[in-house]
Amino acid sequence: MRILVSDSYAIKTKTDSQLITSGAKSADTINMILAVEPEVKIYEQQAAEWEKIHIYSRRVGTMAEAITILRLGDIYLFVSINGNTIPAFQFLLPAMRGSTESLIFANSNTFTAEQRAAVLRDGADEYDRLSESPKTNIDVACEYIKKYRRRDKKFANRLPVLIEGVVVVSPERRLAWVNNFPVDLTKTEFDILVLLLRNHGIVLTYDQILEHIWHFGYDGGGHRYVWKRVHSLRQKLEKAAGVDGLITTVKDVGYKFCAT
Repeated sequence: MRILVSDSYAIKTKTDSQLITSGAKSADTINMILAVEPEVKIYEQQAAEWEKIHIYSRRVGTMAEAITILRLGDIYLFVSINGNTIPAFQFLLPAMRGSTESLIFANSNTFTAEQRAAVLRDGADEYDRLSESPKTNIDVACEYIKKYRRRDKKFANRLPVLIEGVVVVSPERRLAWVNNFPVDLTKTEFDILVLLLRNHGIVLTYDQILEHIWHFGYDGGGHRYVWKRVHSLRQKLEKAAGVDGLITTVKDVGYKFCAT
């Protein structure tokens, strides 16, 4: 779950008296939206509607600018992406997802079920059709935030589970399943799998894996430790899944997990 729960901010719509509460790290951003919108006129229309319910926003013109800001560590109410004015936003979604715990909402007029699946897979929390009415877009965003707030409360005491394609892992219980069947992994194999899943789609270098799993750096030959365990892990997963390519080798660099 990517939304933090506390009593840090509240949203209230005119049509719904229920407060939506959640938390963030910085008092400067807890009541703000980070809007990725190159068109100033479109941004100003949306911002004016949000201000009516005392929610404020900050505009950036590109995905790269947004990622740079998010890497500073502040958690916004959510990040808003207009897929109409940034048609290639999806390419940088994984980088954005890896830079923030804030919710990420995207929308566009070309919304399809296939596009939604791809956008959610790349890191957005929600993807929907963009309405011509700024107020309707705001009402939808508020409902999304309430949904995540309810889900946070419902699952607050449950152990987190990592899910990528047919692979399901419970880090705390140290259990892994592929295609609904348990997979027997060694301690090191399990730790590598969790590391790869938590960085899905991101290339982890030999050095990064060595430091995280074995707690020592790359020494010119240390990659053999990584190669041997990843090779064994890959064989077990792909045998259980019945498909190849779950763990991809990036030559002379490292590995990434890329289940579809």
